[in-house]
Amino acid sequence: MIIDAKNLIAGRLAAFVAKHALSGEKIIIINSEKAVISGRKKEVLAKYKRKVGMGVPKKGPFQPRMPDRFLKKIIKGMLPMTKPRGREALKRVKCYINVPEEFKKEKPENITESMKNMGADKLPTLKKVSIARICEYLGGKWHRHKQEPGEKKEENPKEQEEKKEKKEKKEKPESEEKQKEEKLKQEELKEKSEENKSEKS
Repeated sequence: MIIDAKNLIAGRLAAFVAKHALSGEKIIIINSEKAVISGRKKEVLAKYKRKVGMGVPKKGPFQPRMPDRFLKKIIKGMLPMTKPRGREALKRVKCYINVPEEFKKEKPENITESMKNMGADKLPTLKKVSIARICEYLGGKWHRHKQEPGEKKEENPKEQEEKKEKKEKKEKPESEEKQKEEKLKQEELKEKSEENKSEKS
């Protein structure tokens, strides 16, 4: 079974995949980075930032920063990993970033009744964050997919902050120059008014 994770809710997708993997089915997930986590952006990003800081070096727990591993960890959490059947089921699940060449000719699984509730459009709230955005925020780097027509480019929050800082730096000198010019004008007007007063006297 091949599943396109684009715009699917990661938790519901993971539960669906875990169920089928336990029944012995091999599952391939493409576009892992396009799956979404529901919630406010700031809260979701802060939650996973805390997870990165948790644990002990070399022992963990570790928070993946690559979308394919990130999604696979969510699926892992749905499986009974203390039992052999859970560990074997996880081996049957493969997650990929974008669409690998070997699967480009393959058609993803059609949306069935059981898969309809996985779409992000079924969320009671429109607040959601893509796995790509979360992983970029955590410092993950990978070859991003080409932007599709009509698709909005997602910027890394760090890049947004850098752009904001650059903009403020550019605006600051301009505002300082304007203030200086205004000050000079006021001084000139003051001098002229004083000269006029002295001439009259």
